[in-house]
Order: sequence, then structure tokens, then C-alpha cells
Amino acid sequence: MKIFVTGATGFIGRHFIVLLKNNNLDARVLLREGSVLSGCPFEVVRGDIRDRRSLEKCMSGCDTLVHLAAVSAPWVINEDSYNTINFLGTKNLLDSALSLSFKKVIYVSTRATLSGQGKGQLIDESSQYFSSHSCDGYVRSKLLAEKLAIDYSGRGLPITIVNPTSVIGPFHSIQAGINKVTADYLKSRLVFLFINGNFNLVDVRDVAMGILKAINLGLPRQRYILGNVNITLRDFLIKVADISKNKKMLLELPYPAALALAFFAEKSAKITKINPPVTVAKVNMVRENNFCDNSKSRSLLKMDYLSLDTTITDLISCIKSKGLIT
Repeated sequence: MKIFVTGATGFIGRHFIVLLKNNNLDARVLLREGSVLSGCPFEVVRGDIRDRRSLEKCMSGCDTLVHLAAVSAPWVINEDSYNTINFLGTKNLLDSALSLSFKKVIYVSTRATLSGQGKGQLIDESSQYFSSHSCDGYVRSKLLAEKLAIDYSGRGLPITIVNPTSVIGPFHSIQAGINKVTADYLKSRLVFLFINGNFNLVDVRDVAMGILKAINLGLPRQRYILGNVNITLRDFLIKVADISKNKKMLLELPYPAALALAFFAEKSAKITKINPPVTVAKVNMVRENNFCDNSKSRSLLKMDYLSLDTTITDLISCIKSKGLIT
């Protein structure tokens, strides 16, 4: 087995590359021109998932695809990049894998493509898709790409889909998401203003392991939610405070105020070209039911998730090591 990996420089991708090395597996890594992955232990090829003609040459000699590459920011200046990379880039890879008769494809989607079943019900692999009219550009493009993957699976390409929930844990560079919320909380002084919501959190190292297990145990035309702990943001911040011994006063921003803040932040971003701290779609999404059932990945992929305390402890150490807090 030789695994072709996209998105190796990303948050999940870096951990997945380490896991492949530690398990003595063979891989080839696709990097864009100018992209750097220091100390990569595998063969590196230069290419672009938007360029269909170059992909087959890059992928030739491999038999397994792990597709992680994506524009994952909740807001971008040029929204077309969601479509060209997350959807059309996925199509190019699937076309190439089909042409080369790949034996296995792992498409890394997101749990956000799946909608909550209502108050008190957990999201699982049978949940219906999130409405494309009420999600942001990232989720919308991943939703279209996931449907595309299912279509290709019906055409004979053995595709397994994994849907990570909100991913946290040790990072190379901090971006958006719960990692940044954690760092912002630890850097704040006396009061921390936040928008409450419910989440399912999963350690990035568990996601990497889940992808590897999906290669070995995942079935074609099946999806597996990779998620661990259901928790509200308030309760998560309280746990961060307990572990870090760094307690702040928590001030929850009411929904109407959060929505107004997000609206004006997006308007400002179009002028300043700086990513807004929050978006309207994200404010609306955290009000949804985001609690998940991970029993399928536990039973069929044999997943054994790290404790949330371990994840938070390691995340705080990483934040400190990056000099983001003292």
C-alpha cells in the first residue's frame, strides 16, 4: 500500500504524516509550489489539486488516497476559492483515483455537513445534510464535495468518508476554531467575552488515528463521525480555567448582540481584508444542536479517544511553547 496524501501541511495533515511515519507506512505527499513541510519523511511531489492534468502523474504508483486539502477558514475574501479547491479540487482527485483504479479513498469531510435532529437528539451518521442555504462557504463546499464523493463511490471508486467534529489540540500554527478561543481566553485579563454554544470536541491526534483506522477498517460508501466530548463552550472554558489555574470572569454575549457584531465584522472585513473574528453563519451554527454520537467510530473503527483533560493540558503546553502566553 502506498498512500497519496493531500493537505499534509494543515492542522490534521501534519499529525497524520507523523502517524504514518510512526507506523512505518509508505506515502507520497502532494505540496503546492512554495509550500514547505520541514522534515517530511516521505516522497514529495509538487502539484495543485486544481490542475487535473498534473494529478494523474503525481498519483501514479499509489493505490490509496487520503484527501485532507481544503480551504477551511470560515471567511475568505474570494469565496470562489471554496468552490475551486474544496469542490473542484476534490473532483479532480476523484477522477484521477478512478482512472488509476485506486483501491481505497478516504475523503476527510466535516461533521458540520450533518444537521442536528432536534433538541436532545444526537447527530450520527444517518443524520440528514445541513441546509446549504444556512451554512457558510466552507461548509457549503464541503457538503457539495461529500455528495460528490458518494456519487463516485456509486461509480465503483471505494470511498470512505470521515467527518471530524470541532478539532482541537497541539498545533503548528494557530488559526480559527477552539484552539484560538482557548489561546484568547488564556491571554485575556480579567473578563472574557464569549458566544456560548454546544460542540462536540475531538483531539487532532484522534482524528489522524481515525483516518488511519478508516484506511484499514472503514467500509466503502460509509461515513464515520470522528468526535469525542459533547460540551458547551462555557463548560469548556471552565475546564480550561481549572486545568490552567487561570480563571477569568466569563461574560456571555446575547444572541442578538452576537449576530449584530458578526454582521458588522463581516462588513468591515470586506473593507480591511482582515478575517472577521466571528461570522453570521458561525453565530447561527453554534445555536444549532451540535452534540454527536461517536458509537459507530468506536465500534467499527475501534477508536479509543483521548480524554478531554489530556487534550486541554497538551493544548495549553503548546500555546505556551509558541510564546502566545507566558
